[in-house]
Amino acid sequence: MAKTLKQTEERVAEVKRRAEEAVSDVKRQAVVELQKAVRAAEEKANEAVASAHGKMEKAVLEARRQATEDTLAMSNHQSDSSEVGHVLQLCHPSMLSISLAS
Repeated sequence: MAKTLKQTEERVAEVKRRAEEAVSDVKRQAVVELQKAVRAAEEKANEAVASAHGKMEKAVLEARRQATEDTLAMSNHQSDSSEVGHVLQLCHPSMLSISLAS
């Protein structure tokens, strides 16, 4: 009887040990899967940030290009206006007030 009781206790201990190992394996696998999910989310976030950064850089470059074009156009317009005024003044001084008014 004592022998049977001991064998039963040993079997119970073995079942408990196997159950604990199985739980540990499941926990390890869950951690691995969680780490994979975190890595994937980080990669996706990094790609989104890189994409947004690229779009922002493109927008900044476009704004700079447009500002440069606008500045050159205004400069050319002012230069043209000054030249027209100067030519008009040389031709007829009273024409200067007419050209500046328009």
